[in-house]
Amino acid sequence: RLAGVSRDTVNGLFRIGMLFLVLQVALLVATASDNIIIAHLLGPSEVSRYAIPMRLFGIPTLAMGFILTPLWPAYGEAAARGDMAWARSTLIRSLRLCTLVCGVPALLLVIFGKMIITFWVGREFQPSWSLLIGMGTWSFLFGIASALAIFLNGINVIRFQALCGIL
Repeated sequence: RLAGVSRDTVNGLFRIGMLFLVLQVALLVATASDNIIIAHLLGPSEVSRYAIPMRLFGIPTLAMGFILTPLWPAYGEAAARGDMAWARSTLIRSLRLCTLVCGVPALLLVIFGKMIITFWVGREFQPSWSLLIGMGTWSFLFGIASALAIFLNGINVIRFQALCGIL
């Protein structure tokens, strides 16, 4: 019944929903605009030189997302119970796991990336070492940021993330 709807609850849900929208748009711009920028600055032919290795380096961060996402409601429950000690220790374990799941593969992809890409697309395309190192660094840092974002989402610190995303 409409009489059972609380205006304050609806407003609160709308506010948090808008913050998540801002956060998701900021993430979209940060992660999906690189090919557009490269095409504009260097030309469309250069997009593949970036996009192909980026697909490879995106695999560890994708795996980390699969691992971490289920912690979101667990962090929320821990915060609701006041068990921030569990949330803190789980965050620390998540960051350590992130080092393994993102850091080790990123390092291996930097070392063996040229061989893998040659096998994947052929000899005519060879990424530079600086591109591989940059993408390896990005992959590791994005994994760490994902672990922190899941924690902050779980404890309902969305406004701070939205402001950081806008900046």
